[in-house]
Parts: sequence; C-alpha cells; structure tokens
Amino acid sequence: EAKAKAREAEARAAEAKENAKAAEAKAMEEAAKLESEKLKADKILAEAKILELRKTDFETLARDLAEWKADLEERERALKPEKTVADLSWAGGMEDTIIDAEGNVKKQEKVVYNPETDKSLPSGTRRLLRAERIAREEVDERSSKVRDSLVASIEGLRDKALAEGRVIDADFYDKTIKSLYPNQKQNKENAE
Repeated sequence: EAKAKAREAEARAAEAKENAKAAEAKAMEEAAKLESEKLKADKILAEAKILELRKTDFETLARDLAEWKADLEERERALKPEKTVADLSWAGGMEDTIIDAEGNVKKQEKVVYNPETDKSLPSGTRRLLRAERIAREEVDERSSKVRDSLVASIEGLRDKALAEGRVIDADFYDKTIKSLYPNQKQNKENAE
C-alpha cells in the first residue's frame, strides 16, 4: 500500500512536472508571441518615424523649391523692362489723342523713331549711326551673295550627282544645304 501510494505520489509528481513543463513552454510561447508583437510594433513605429522624416524632408525640399521658384520669377521680372524702346520713343504713350478745334477726337499715328534724323543727338552720333546702318546693310548684302554663290555651287554638284544617278550623294548635298541654310528655299524643279 505504501509502495502504491509512493508510486501514485511519484506519478502525481511526474504529472506535476509535466504540467509545470507545459506551463513553462506555454509561458515561453506567450513570451515569444509577445516579443514578436513587440518587434512588429517597433517595426511599425520605425516605419512611421521614417515616413515622418521623409515627410519633413519633402516639406523642406518643397519649401526650398518654392523659394527658388519665387527667386527665379523675381529675377525674370527684373529682366523684363517696364517700358520698351518703342514705348519710350512714343512719348505720349499708346493712347495719345488729338482734339481739334471742333472737339473731335483723333488718334495720333505712331512715328517710327529714326536716330539718324533726330536733331537732339549730336551730328557725330548721327553720322556714326548712319555709317553703322550702311555697314550692316553691306555685310547683309555680301553674306547674301556668298550664300547664293555657295548654294548655287552645291546645287550644281547635286544636279551633277543626280544626272549621274548618285542619289546618295545628291541627298548628302541637299542635307548640306539644309544644315548650312535651314531657311533656304529650293527651286521647284530642283525639289522634284
């Protein structure tokens, strides 16, 4: 009987040990779950902080960009004159009117300002302006002649290449003309 009680007590002790081990395992599992949840919460908090920092960086960049844009717009406004030369040469402004003796209102026509005929300028300045205009016209005329001569010689080479059946060379000459003088117009027969 004593042996049976001892075995029973031993079995109860073993069962209590196993229950204790199961409780300990369950407690460890709960602790692991708690740790896992804590890690998830820490991860979510870290992501939230990262997003908050990115938002702050974005707001700073947006503010810097807005300041830069305002500065550029201010510079652009500073570069644009309030009045142009045409406005200044037209002393009365755009809305100048003349009232005749009968009280009729007439619009005054704009006169193009020519500094060469402006008597308020010294005669040396007027002569210089006239000489500069003449020199510009001569340069334009010479460059026009050179352009016409150069285009004519390249067109001659192109026509010769077409006559000989060298289409690639002719295309090259066309492209050369277009690259040198993009606004150059071709004759209708040359274009064909």
